[in-house]
Amino acid sequence: MLKSRVGILLVAVCIAWLFAAFSQAADFTIPAGYYFDANGDSLDMPNEDMNNAGSVTVHNGTVTVGGDWLNTGSFASTNGTVRFSSASRAQSVTTGGTASAFSTITITNSHTSGVTFNDALYCGTLTASAGVKKLSFGASGVHTVSSRFNVNGASGNVITLAPAVASAAWYLDAPSTTVSYLGVSYSREASGKSVIAQHSTTGGNNENWVFPPVAVTGAAAGLTSGSATLNGTVTANGGTTTSWFDYGTVSGVYTGSSTTQSVAGSGATAVGISISGFSVSTTYYYRISAQNDAGTPTGSDASFATTAETTAPVGSLGINSGASYTTSAGVTLNLSATDAAGVTVYYVSSSSSPPLAGAAGWTSVTSTTSYNANVSYTLSGSDGSKTLYAWYKDVAGNVSGTANASITLDTTSPTGAVTINGGASATSGTTAILTLLATDTYGVSQMKFSNDNSTWSSAESYATTRTWTLATGDGAKTVYVPGQRRQLVRRIQRHNHP
Repeated sequence: MLKSRVGILLVAVCIAWLFAAFSQAADFTIPAGYYFDANGDSLDMPNEDMNNAGSVTVHNGTVTVGGDWLNTGSFASTNGTVRFSSASRAQSVTTGGTASAFSTITITNSHTSGVTFNDALYCGTLTASAGVKKLSFGASGVHTVSSRFNVNGASGNVITLAPAVASAAWYLDAPSTTVSYLGVSYSREASGKSVIAQHSTTGGNNENWVFPPVAVTGAAAGLTSGSATLNGTVTANGGTTTSWFDYGTVSGVYTGSSTTQSVAGSGATAVGISISGFSVSTTYYYRISAQNDAGTPTGSDASFATTAETTAPVGSLGINSGASYTTSAGVTLNLSATDAAGVTVYYVSSSSSPPLAGAAGWTSVTSTTSYNANVSYTLSGSDGSKTLYAWYKDVAGNVSGTANASITLDTTSPTGAVTINGGASATSGTTAILTLLATDTYGVSQMKFSNDNSTWSSAESYATTRTWTLATGDGAKTVYVPGQRRQLVRRIQRHNHP
């Protein structure tokens, strides 16, 4: 109802505005000193401007404006809605500053240039959806949306949020929220809260917005028969971003993923991740992927081919960890080999003739670039020096050079004798001189002693004489010297002389 501060302006007009709906066919002007109160009414101005120099209050009704909005007076809205709806023209909104508070603004304007907010906007809810093309914001003040920033385009209909003046930053204070299908430039989220814009793009110069990262697949490098370094770039676009590569042997079908790399910042960041375990001479397809709160885009498909493997494995062989002798034909082989493509089989023989790649007798192992194993093996034949030979083959069929190791098999114990005090039959002291004589095909290296055949002295280098302390007490004393198959035993009678 339009009223003068001093009385009713026109009775006929006042009665018309008491209806539930009212359509205005000309620009709607509220002069200074007058006020308009929409309380549950609807005011529809499909093509007209709203010019307020007085006072306008929209409590619960809806005011639909197809023209411009110019407020130089006062405006307030508790639960009402103001809709900007033109399909044929751009609309300009001058709010009059943050003292003029909108409850809800709904944008349905579908013109290419859309709606421009010239000065600081203050509203509870700002809504714009599919069909809206553009919203522009002035650089003066902060555009505040206190409750809901509900601006979402749709696939094929991206809403542009841009400065009213080219390249001039505009400030937004909105709740932390998630929106979609926007194209945003020069926006500063003034309160420091993040607006996550899914399926959206940045035109640059934005702060506190998170857009989907941009992932660009690059060329593979460092190609070998089993490894490659995959490259690309990722632009984080305001959010903490994780990047990785997916790969497989069929284009568009990815069966493997690399480790990840974190990316931050506003510019394109190089991403390079090395991957091993590829098959030899094989074409692989790959793409870069990146993820943050706004989305998980992927780069285009690219490919590379691993090289043919021409380098044979490098291997070694040990027997019983390098021991020189063994008293048992059962030994442990220490196998070791490396290969860039992967060691897959080994061959052990007592013959030095290298086996053919397709010969029987190769033992399969799980493919690995570094193979190490301890394997049981039985030496053949009688005592003597034994030499074994080993070869390794990789996934491409390349056979290593010959690795060999030797050990002496000695299953025969030394023979010998021991005497006490030169063969005397009795002694009055506990200290005795042992005389030893031992022979062996491969030499005698150590000896040890015992008075009870249970507790032994430490092994020591073989010598022909040794001072030894006999067990205490009178009576027959026995000294034991061990051999592989029997004890060398010598007894002496010990007694004290009066």
